Amino acid sequence: GPVSFAASASELLVTAGSSLFSYNGTNLATVTFPDTASVRAVTYHDGLFIATRDSTQRYYWSSVNDGRTWNALDFASAERFPDNLLDLAILNDTLWLFGEDSIEPNANTGDADAPYQRFEQRIFEKGMKATGCLSRLDNSLYFVGSDSMAYRLAEVPERISDHGIEERLDASASVSTFAYTFEGHSFLCVPLD
Repeated sequence: GPVSFAASASELLVTAGSSLFSYNGTNLATVTFPDTASVRAVTYHDGLFIATRDSTQRYYWSSVNDGRTWNALDFASAERFPDNLLDLAILNDTLWLFGEDSIEPNANTGDADAPYQRFEQRIFEKGMKATGCLSRLDNSLYFVGSDSMAYRLAEVPERISDHGIEERLDASASVSTFAYTFEGHSFLCVPLD
């Protein structure tokens, strides 16, 4: 699957839709994830690694500054629409959970037992096409939706693609995104098969 990685100042976690690996500058180790489940995506925020469990609406958080230690009870779920989570990202101190049918923002509570809580009355009924279809660029999140349209996440997801691009997105068996800035210009790239 698409590669997802997250890093703290002392550790790097990497997954490609199955096992989770940790590199601490000295050695590479396979992480024992709760219930030996596959990990779809991972990110890092405020001392915690956060990972989505494959084929569920659950996301887990690690021990503080330790991506190799995960407690089976340290998890929460996408609550409003319990669809399968495909990706996640941190933007402006908010954890964004991207599912097949919805996008749900979560605030950091600072509580060790439940570090994230869903923002009330704020959810988007717009799903993501696949894991790897999310990029951060120019202080915003961009993604390819389950409807094969490209969006910029704002107050509501704003469509940034046209019908010609959407026809190509829909016809492609694989879709992903990456972003970069070159000579002051920002680019969102969408590789297709």
